Amino acid sequence: MKKLYLTILTLLIVAIQPIFAVSGIGLKFNRTGTDASSVSITVVDENGTAIEGASATMTSTHDFKPTGNAITSEIVCPNANANTSPTIELAFTVNGVPAGFSFDKLGLDIHALNGGSNYQEPTDGVTRQWNVATTVNDAEFGALNDIDIAAGVGASGNVHQVWDITGTTVNADGSVTVKLTVTKGTTNGGCFFGLSGITFSTAGEEPEPEPEPEPEPEPEPTPDGDYKVYYIQWKNTGTNYITEENDHRMTVQSNDVTKPQFWMFIPTENENCYYIKNTATGRYIGSCNLTPSSASKIYTSTTPVEYYIKQTAATSGEIANCYYFSSTDCASYSSESAGPRALNKDGASDYVITWQAGTSRVGSYWKLVETEDLYEIRPFEASSAIGSIGASYNMEAISGKNLTINETNLALAAPDTFDENQEWYFVGTGNATGWQIASAAEPATVIGITDGNITTGEGLTTKWKVNASKENSGYFYFTSEGTTLKVDGDSLFKFSRLRSAYARKLQIYNNPCGAVGTNYVKKFELRGEAALDNIIYESSSKPSKWHIVYANDKGEVAQGGTFNIGITLSANAASSLVVAAHFDWNGDGIFETEEPVTVEGTVGKASVTVPEWATMEQTRMRLRVNSNGLDLAEDEVTGFIYDFHIKVVEPQERRTVTVGVNSWERGAVELSQVAEDYVFGTTLTAKATAYGNGAFVCWKEEGVVVSTSAEYTFTVDHNVKLVAYFAPNTDESTYPTGIQENVAEEVTVTVADNSIVASGNVTGLEVFTVNAALIANAKGNTMSTAGIPEGLYIVRATTANGYKNVKIFIKK
Repeated sequence: MKKLYLTILTLLIVAIQPIFAVSGIGLKFNRTGTDASSVSITVVDENGTAIEGASATMTSTHDFKPTGNAITSEIVCPNANANTSPTIELAFTVNGVPAGFSFDKLGLDIHALNGGSNYQEPTDGVTRQWNVATTVNDAEFGALNDIDIAAGVGASGNVHQVWDITGTTVNADGSVTVKLTVTKGTTNGGCFFGLSGITFSTAGEEPEPEPEPEPEPEPEPTPDGDYKVYYIQWKNTGTNYITEENDHRMTVQSNDVTKPQFWMFIPTENENCYYIKNTATGRYIGSCNLTPSSASKIYTSTTPVEYYIKQTAATSGEIANCYYFSSTDCASYSSESAGPRALNKDGASDYVITWQAGTSRVGSYWKLVETEDLYEIRPFEASSAIGSIGASYNMEAISGKNLTINETNLALAAPDTFDENQEWYFVGTGNATGWQIASAAEPATVIGITDGNITTGEGLTTKWKVNASKENSGYFYFTSEGTTLKVDGDSLFKFSRLRSAYARKLQIYNNPCGAVGTNYVKKFELRGEAALDNIIYESSSKPSKWHIVYANDKGEVAQGGTFNIGITLSANAASSLVVAAHFDWNGDGIFETEEPVTVEGTVGKASVTVPEWATMEQTRMRLRVNSNGLDLAEDEVTGFIYDFHIKVVEPQERRTVTVGVNSWERGAVELSQVAEDYVFGTTLTAKATAYGNGAFVCWKEEGVVVSTSAEYTFTVDHNVKLVAYFAPNTDESTYPTGIQENVAEEVTVTVADNSIVASGNVTGLEVFTVNAALIANAKGNTMSTAGIPEGLYIVRATTANGYKNVKIFIKK
């Protein structure tokens, strides 16, 4: 009996073991292409060993960025920049999950990537927030809200970490489905979301790691009560002061109390050594222990860095009585003659970089000019007086809506570039005396306080102080008499300077500065179902200037539709090269949206959706091919900027085709199928026949050669306007004798409602220029004027008895 009991117990133990053999599982990716079907997934246990019999698949709403630079085949990175506000959905189905497995925690290994497929910088001061909502087996599980996936994450060149989401316990019965919905967070300066793995585990059963002994915290350096504040002036120039920029890089700028140019020197316990703190931002000058070059830009840091500051041995010249600054993590920092690494003004830019000190290296020397802390927050340019508008601004609340005046009431409303009620200007001399906030729509109306309430009106004397938000970088709030300016619950605002109404109405664009690069665009194409008129640009040589405005070919795109951009570069793209398309969809001269172009080798692609709110008028698209790290539409460029003209039009279900000749006496053309319009994707053949001793040369569309064959077969994927070019025909006996007519019956032709309509027994219509060039034809007695430019034409109506010619004028 005892043996039987032990045998049964042993069998039970053996049978139970597989149920509890796995305490965690994970998903690892191997991507070979750019879509979800190219991703194979390995299901592994907590030790990284593949689980026999387990498998997984995935789907995605977006294609992925290709392998290159920091993006390995183990990373899936949806090709959608946060600044386009995408909604990314990634769904994973796992089968063959070990019986009895349960979990209450998901771990997502998230990577912060940029448009060039490299990692974002964790210390550049840019906020890159994302939201990740999860469901498991179609039930809500948990979420990550406004996580900054770059700031302070990992290290430069390796910016990723595992983010945990805890939810209710899920019992996986052989399979489990997980869906991630990824959206832009409250603030995101531009970022791509990469994922290299998912883990499933049980939070409650994980052993707590042995706590590492906490290091003694370094005390915040505290200056003496009589600390001094200085400008750090470059050499003996009398101008040019070290300034901390918004992205925390340091530059040299002229004196401006509205910029962070005031520095506090806090002594350390070492001789001639200090922490150098910016009085405005509270940040410290970061280490200069970098490889000396123009690329070694110095940033400020939240962590104090000790600097050795010593007067030069030079007694004359432009650096006499000046100092060199070398962080004490540099070799030989205290020996000027050894040429230690030090702060230096870059000779080719305004940046502060690392270079060696030494009396012959005058760019590395600085003069200390004692001053008071005069820094003043001023995120806007002041106007001189109420009623005299020097500069106007949108005030965008942290909710994304603009401050608006509606008669006498303040409210927040959706941004509208042309709504003057959303424009504001500021009058005053500084925070010490305060600012008046006035409406550009009603220049005498200001925001004030009456009986403790926020009001608007003329003659109000309220002066507001502007304050920077510590929690939300780039946002500000106003206070006066103990009251904070708050509208619809929002008190934080950021400021966008507006161009004049005149500049916006006339679409006057800013032309960026820059330098010519080496890799240029050999071919650009705008095509696709929403492209009613394509753009094709080709160049066989590098442009001599960095800014090219291409006006030979203009595109038309349908409101709400999607089209494709394709480019071919002159050489393989370097890792630093970023290509992006910018669009001015509301026609105000400002590029408000950006679409990254994914480049592999020399080929770049992007898919673009025309917003439903795009205004139906001619506007611009700007293509930036740039390698200097600046990515706004009007930023300085190292490379090339190409501006193309596009027009937003009504969606069009079918396409039109017109054919013509370059000169009426040289030849004739015909289409294989004549119709008023065509289904998208129809294949047609255009045939050109020369007269006399003339000869066919080529077919052109919008001035671009598309074929050199007299019979040209093409796909109708846009409104096609073909012209056949012929060499001169000198044999006058072969000239057409005109557009003949021999109709006895009465035929009338009218133009109305974008159509040409003929009365009588008309079986076909042809439209000729006044030079007898055929440009359009159709069967029946009606023809659309879509695709025919405004002007004077001759219409030939075909009847059973012959032809009738009528002059018409088409007005657009």
